[in-house]
Amino acid sequence: MEKLAEVTQEETEKILTYDEIVLLKPITHLHKSIFRQTEYLSEQLTERLHHLEDYNSPIDEETIRLAEVTIEFYNLLIKSPSISTVVKEIVSEGHKS
Repeated sequence: MEKLAEVTQEETEKILTYDEIVLLKPITHLHKSIFRQTEYLSEQLTERLHHLEDYNSPIDEETIRLAEVTIEFYNLLIKSPSISTVVKEIVSEGHKS
C-alpha cells in the first residue's frame, strides 16, 4: 500500500485527464488499424511470393505493387508512434496553459 502512495511528480504528469484520453483515442485506433492492415498486407505478400515460387513464376507487376504498398504501410507503422507522441505533447502543453 505504501508503494501506491509514493507517486513521483513525473508519474503524476503522465496521468491523463478524461479529455486528453478522448483526444488520443482516435490516434490509438488509427495506430491499431495501420498495424492490422500492415499484418494483412504482409501475409498476402508472403502467400503471393510462395505461390510464385511454387510454380517457378517470375514476380509480376501485381506482386511488385503489393510489395510497394506493404512497404508504405510499414513506413506508416514506424512513424505512427511519433505522431502519437506529438499529439500527447500538444495536449500536455494545452493542459499546462
